[in-house]
Amino acid sequence: MVLTISKLHLEFLARLAEREYPRESCAVLLGRQSGEVNAAVWCANVHPEPLHHYAIDPKELIRLQRIARTCGLQIVGFHHSHPEHSAVFSERDLQEAHWPGCVYVITAVRGGRVCETRAYLLHHGKTEPRRFAEIALEIANS
Repeated sequence: MVLTISKLHLEFLARLAEREYPRESCAVLLGRQSGEVNAAVWCANVHPEPLHHYAIDPKELIRLQRIARTCGLQIVGFHHSHPEHSAVFSERDLQEAHWPGCVYVITAVRGGRVCETRAYLLHHGKTEPRRFAEIALEIANS
């Protein structure tokens, strides 16, 4: 699988990560199951320890699901930043990922500047252990 995201959406996520630094930023990615991102929506980080973790209010997720549905879209993934860490998922990221088939995009921020963004697909099923598999990011010009 490849995640296709516009340059504009990727830049939005980068600016969000820099703006929220040193806190972790978070966003929801709306699109189509084919792996195309049509919208990136900022969400408040409601985790009590936002310097090292992120959480999106479940009410916000329900609201975004409804909006997506009315637009013929769905939640295809999530984005969060890793201040002063690499763009590799943590064990806690894996434990708290609950949307199988969704993409989790992580942006590394060092010294307040974005330095790397990577994407991972969450696999989780009855016959396989929960795991992330890195996938390619295809950046569209539009």
